[in-house]
Amino acid sequence: MRTEGQVIPNSETMVEDGEVIDPLVHPLGLHMAQIFLLNHVSVNPAHLLASLQRRCGNSVELVGDGTSRELIFAHTDHITEYAEGSIPAQTVVWQSENPQSLPMTQWEEDLMQTYDWDRKVAQREAERHTDILLVTDLMASGLPPLERIRLFHSALLAVLDVVGENVLVIRWLRAQRLINPAAYQSMNLDQPTDLMGFATNIRMFRVEGRAPGETVMDTMGMSAFGLPDLQCHFTGLHPADVAPLLYNIAFYLFENGDIIEDGNTIPGIGDPNAQWVCQHEMALIGPKRPVLDIYPSVPYAA
Repeated sequence: MRTEGQVIPNSETMVEDGEVIDPLVHPLGLHMAQIFLLNHVSVNPAHLLASLQRRCGNSVELVGDGTSRELIFAHTDHITEYAEGSIPAQTVVWQSENPQSLPMTQWEEDLMQTYDWDRKVAQREAERHTDILLVTDLMASGLPPLERIRLFHSALLAVLDVVGENVLVIRWLRAQRLINPAAYQSMNLDQPTDLMGFATNIRMFRVEGRAPGETVMDTMGMSAFGLPDLQCHFTGLHPADVAPLLYNIAFYLFENGDIIEDGNTIPGIGDPNAQWVCQHEMALIGPKRPVLDIYPSVPYAA
């Protein structure tokens, strides 16, 4: 886990209410995944449509004639009611006309916050890429969270089916993580823990210049479900013990909504009688977003 760097509270980046929030944490924002490719790929719209229909059902339709670099597919059996009328959820695949890669400076932080894939292997694979596809959903924020994320995973898997062995890395933007394609392609779409797990991440930051072992851990990706991320600021605990606590609470919110109220308590760790207090607040570590802070009891509070 990452130990270098100093955590600086992000108060200087706070903005007044009403100003636009970072799109990566906006509750009405898009699910977004970049596919790092070994070679430049020009996706055939007909092939991708067939793959989407296999993965998502026969109700998928290509929007337009497919000649644009931006391919849009409508899921006509996943409808959301807006003021403008009934609109189907859509999958958008953005491809460049020429090979386009990202310098490491743009994905290094994601690499440093990736804990379920050997980091040296992930870096080696990411450094090999010469092109990128961007896959997003669109007009899907009104769907129930479980339906929406299952649809996006299915669509992304359909894209992976088409590009085949060219796939090196999946970069899940809202979760700030890199994903091993082999692990992703083995997910169980009927298992809600997989659906949420691949779309979220648990980050860790060591706080330097204060108490030994002082750490902040939080989640990234919950805002895509219209939920707060989780956060815990502690000392004297092992991060490997705190991570499952955050994940379990995140999954509880995913299944039940943001129903934990300020002042509610949850069973802590390190002491069988400990009750840790929950409080909604703004994140200690950027990007700016609301979190549910889990405040450890003494002697673990930082």
